[in-house]
Amino acid sequence: MNVRKIRIEQSIQNEISQMLLKDLRDPRIGFCTISHVRLSQDFRYASVYVSFIGGKDAVEKGMKGLQSASKTIQSLLAQKLNLKFTPYIRFIYDDAVEKGIALIEKIREVAPPEDNESDEDPTTSL
Repeated sequence: MNVRKIRIEQSIQNEISQMLLKDLRDPRIGFCTISHVRLSQDFRYASVYVSFIGGKDAVEKGMKGLQSASKTIQSLLAQKLNLKFTPYIRFIYDDAVEKGIALIEKIREVAPPEDNESDEDPTTSL
């Protein structure tokens, strides 16, 4: 994989994360996490994968807020990154966190409860 591409993806992720913390004041965005960034082969388009905490309503509001702020984010990126072309930013909702939580809950439902009656270390009884 192209080392330069990986470095630019990480830079974009870090810069947008900082913008969400410091520069953007849209209340719709709420608590947003950038899971990863994928650049197109020509570096013209960046897909920014985001997740939210707070359920379906927070996701809808947050995605609308990010879409409306995408041009501002792109212009701030142009100022901070020294690139020939600033990539067009596209935000994509990443539901991997929610799927992981749902999987853990299913495992807890299926798995038998742990038996903590014995406090002995099983290796000491040998």
